[in-house]
Amino acid sequence: MIRLWTRISRPRVKKGFRRIEWLCDCGSTIYGDFDNSDSQAVNDFAKVLQSPSSAGTTASSTDYETGGSSIPHSFAASEIAKSSQTTSSQPENHPEGDKSLASQPPGLQPYPSKYLALCVNTGGIYKTLGEIEVSAVRSDGHLFNLMKKTYHDLRGFRTKFNFLIKPVEIQFVLFNLWNIREGFISICDKPKSIPPTNTNEYEYTPRPLVPLPPMPSEVFLHYLEHEDKDLCLTKSVWTPRLPLRLHKRIIECDIPTYGWGIHVIEGPNRSAVFWIVITAIFGSILASILWSSLRNDIQGGIGIGTLIIAVPPVIMTAFLFRLSSL
Repeated sequence: MIRLWTRISRPRVKKGFRRIEWLCDCGSTIYGDFDNSDSQAVNDFAKVLQSPSSAGTTASSTDYETGGSSIPHSFAASEIAKSSQTTSSQPENHPEGDKSLASQPPGLQPYPSKYLALCVNTGGIYKTLGEIEVSAVRSDGHLFNLMKKTYHDLRGFRTKFNFLIKPVEIQFVLFNLWNIREGFISICDKPKSIPPTNTNEYEYTPRPLVPLPPMPSEVFLHYLEHEDKDLCLTKSVWTPRLPLRLHKRIIECDIPTYGWGIHVIEGPNRSAVFWIVITAIFGSILASILWSSLRNDIQGGIGIGTLIIAVPPVIMTAFLFRLSSL
């Protein structure tokens, strides 16, 4: 019954798209809508997603613990100002969470630097860029953990209000970095902007990237709510499809500069809003009945019930507007 209701509540498939369903590592059913202009590419990708052995590359537990990091732009800007020779492999120039990169065994050759750009709303008109070092990432599970950490770091105290505002969508965007110190960016193109196939600054496969999008919003939102223990450390289906900048970060380029990445769109938590409204309705009915019975005042009971059902939505709406500007 729950599965049937879940299917009914899903949005309709847009014209020209095809919906693919597959099982997540946790056993849940995930779906994604893909551009069906190349039906053969969609068929091939569906086989990859629906195959129980859809492991692109294998990642060991060591890779999971030591690979990848996120780099705050306020820290990076100050280091670049000190020395143009600073690199991401120097342990003294990394936040505490990145020290594991410097502790790799001396016999291992370092991976070429690759960075995934994650853009997050951080109040009002401002969108902040975070760049995730993914050169040693060898599984989707590892990548999603880094994306989750970077998102929470960029949002800061605002993550405490996830019961009202939460991520609802992701878009692949072309952006312009216009403030190095704070990492502020402006969106130039969306929602499925991908680097040109002939660029040497970005890496992704296949080329051309079909089917679009590189990763559906449903996948990101599902893994964002995942417990870390549920993630598989051997599958790498989505990581190769994401646009990864090579060699150096956007923050190390001249201003203004352009780049491609993922923009996390936030909106009201519909589930929380639904239950708040339902609770207010039942509370107003109960209060009206009790007042009318105990006080023998039907009109007074109706008035109290009307007040109870009207006040919570007004307060909740005010909070939503306020949180959206923080």
